[in-house]
Amino acid sequence: HFLRHQFYLIDNLFHNMALHIPRSTTPTVLENDKKAVQTLILKLKTDAEEQFKEGAEKCQRDLKNGDVSEDEVDEFVTKVFENLNKTFLSYSDDLQQSVKAKAPKKPKKEEFNDQQTYRAAMEKYEQEKQQYIEFVGWVGAIISRLMMWLKDLFVSIKEFFRKLWNWIKEAFQNIAQKVKDFFEFVGQRFSTLAAWLFE
Repeated sequence: HFLRHQFYLIDNLFHNMALHIPRSTTPTVLENDKKAVQTLILKLKTDAEEQFKEGAEKCQRDLKNGDVSEDEVDEFVTKVFENLNKTFLSYSDDLQQSVKAKAPKKPKKEEFNDQQTYRAAMEKYEQEKQQYIEFVGWVGAIISRLMMWLKDLFVSIKEFFRKLWNWIKEAFQNIAQKVKDFFEFVGQRFSTLAAWLFE
């Protein structure tokens, strides 16, 4: 649910970019589009907090329900990260298809009755092709920037997991609050994502 909103956000941004390209030789994401993106990201933060609480409670119940063997713990970890990988791949593929779907179709000469209408169709196609190339350039830039952002986010998560492990070994009494604080930190990162993408 959480990642679906993230990828919907990006797909919506690409859709708005595509709409603007025919209107100008220099495509720009308008201020109202940026605000719409920021609004969606703020909604992500709220949704994510609710989903996280439910997910955390379920994971704790699953693992504490009776005796858990080594193999079961290993299988649980594997499943968690397999789900993460599949989710990212699924939504990434969906985004890719949504971008490719905007590519213009090249006219076939045999579909036209005369040379004049064929030439007019080809001229329109060449114009749309240039617009699509420009669109793809912007998409590539946004995805590259988003990948940098995600890399930094995963570095932060990895560091937090290291701290979490130490807190558990030291029998730290307030782990739940530490986890909540970290999740709020991640939520703030999402809150600034739109501004960061358009710097």
